[in-house]
Amino acid sequence: MSLVCDVKLAERGTCRAVNGRIEDMLQSHHFNSREDLEQTLMRYVHLYNTQIPQSALKARTPVLEMKE
Repeated sequence: MSLVCDVKLAERGTCRAVNGRIEDMLQSHHFNSREDLEQTLMRYVHLYNTQIPQSALKARTPVLEMKE
């Protein structure tokens, strides 16, 4: 599975990294329903945007980067 990324060339590496992490999660977890999958993806997106520092953003989270 891959998300469609309509991004600039410089941002494609980040898009690939996110896709890779989501693919790993999809392959390693069993989901009981579509809602379970959706909730898990939403939690991951929140975690990624608020808690996981990104080297491309100078060790900041995407949310912190957007605030400045």
